[in-house]
Amino acid sequence: MDRNLTEGALNSNVGSYVGNGLSFTFELGFKPVKVRIINVTQDYSEEALKLEGMPNDICQVNKNTKGKILSGGITILNDGFAIGNSQYVNRNGDTYLWEAF
Repeated sequence: MDRNLTEGALNSNVGSYVGNGLSFTFELGFKPVKVRIINVTQDYSEEALKLEGMPNDICQVNKNTKGKILSGGITILNDGFAIGNSQYVNRNGDTYLWEAF
């Protein structure tokens, strides 16, 4: 029996960006189920997490181990994800690492 080797495969991608305070989109070619963003300028103390099924534009932010929910964060799209203008995911001039699965 032939089997499609990509069936059930997990797509993933990683990258970085410099915040500009404006919303923008990352086109990945797949719909991620998890997006994680880490602010490396703020000494890795800010991390935003978005899971599939969470309401659009809402994500959880962990800052110095204190969790909070914010809007203006991350939206999962059919072919990637978008970030909003929240200071936790898009502070002007800060550098961020991201991973999407």
